[in-house]
Amino acid sequence: DLHLSNALVGEDGRPILIDFGRTTVRVAAYDPVTLEMCLFFHPDGRRVSCGWPTPQQAAMFDDLDSYVVDCPFAGFVRECRGWAHSAAVGDREVWASALARALRQLRFPDPPERAAAIANRALRLLC
Repeated sequence: DLHLSNALVGEDGRPILIDFGRTTVRVAAYDPVTLEMCLFFHPDGRRVSCGWPTPQQAAMFDDLDSYVVDCPFAGFVRECRGWAHSAAVGDREVWASALARALRQLRFPDPPERAAAIANRALRLLC
């Protein structure tokens, strides 16, 4: 259940991950994409992301420079995206991970409009 509330930093500066209740084996890009998107999919992230990204920005998440405009955590997003691309077999793995994360939001009663925008863009990139 990777999101900001489950990624802590120890006194020595090293990351500590907690809450392994939903662990499973997935492609390498899935974790960094999950961590990036928790900024606007997870309720705790929504409280601090100040409405970022807009649905229009979400629809162009693959254009990182446009995507992070007005993002309060642009450096964090860039690091997550860099991690995703360096861990992935290729861009398609990152886009497929984004699609999976966006579709997962549909199980909640009020999925953010951004989920549909990301899913639609990811499908276009994959096809």
